[in-house]
Amino acid sequence: MKLLLAILSATTVASAASAWYCAQLLQQERAHHAALIVPAKAPAPARHLAAARPDPHPALRSGTGSDAGADAGGRDAQQEAVARYHLDQLHDPAARAAWKQSIALTLREDWQSMAPHLNLSAAELDQVIAELAEQKLQFERREARCRLDPACDDEALDFLTAQEKAQDERIGALLGPARYASYKAYQESSQERSTVRYLNLQLPRADALSDATADSLVQALGEQRRQFFRDASSRGEEMHSEGDFLAFGSAAITGAADESAQLRESATAYVKREIELASGILSPAQLAIFRDLLEYRLFSYTDQLQNAEVAHAAREAAGYKR
Repeated sequence: MKLLLAILSATTVASAASAWYCAQLLQQERAHHAALIVPAKAPAPARHLAAARPDPHPALRSGTGSDAGADAGGRDAQQEAVARYHLDQLHDPAARAAWKQSIALTLREDWQSMAPHLNLSAAELDQVIAELAEQKLQFERREARCRLDPACDDEALDFLTAQEKAQDERIGALLGPARYASYKAYQESSQERSTVRYLNLQLPRADALSDATADSLVQALGEQRRQFFRDASSRGEEMHSEGDFLAFGSAAITGAADESAQLRESATAYVKREIELASGILSPAQLAIFRDLLEYRLFSYTDQLQNAEVAHAAREAAGYKR
């Protein structure tokens, strides 16, 4: 959608200020917000095994593009070097243990906040983390071996999807039906939990959200998002979720002459509804801060839309077609 792509090229003082503001929000949130599913492709081993491997394989530090080492069969020499390095580390007991520990630390950050909602004991949490970390290493081994086997098509096998599916199945087996349902509900509401978590960071200690209030707000905002997307889908509109925290939705008919106006109006209505829902849950002091945060995010978004319109008009004036 070229109209939205034009947002990226719009540059004004106001949008720069908005970008700086959002960057500050992201910096504060980053320590608190992480994906519940561990990425299937491990970060460079230098990150996972920094303590065990201070001098990673040269291929991991190479600045060459991925096409530079491709052989006649389409295999990438750099990727093969990384795969061999992964296998070497997985065969080294000390390096493997360090890699697994690093994965477990990342998992614990994600699962620690979920554990109370899932009624996980400390021992059960340790078991979940240990088994998921081990499962991830097993997938790393399979993927590395595939990359070194000319007969193995790693793209066709789609390790990312396979690992996500296997991890989800393992979590279901470990938690059981009831707690697995709670896990899925918790995962599905991650966007709202990020918003509520960020709100809590901005509140004075005396006005901090109780667990019950936070959960009520998460549920209300989640239902608002789902209803908005159902309604927009029924109208044939393309839906957008603006931001990972302090988030809101917008929707419009792609390519419509008034697409920008539709996005602006829908986002405004969305934020208004969020504030209405919060008014029945938050105290006046909490609501005032929540309203200020959301309205500033909305201002930033509508300002970007306006800048995109200006950029689009300039492109058309210069002879570019939409």
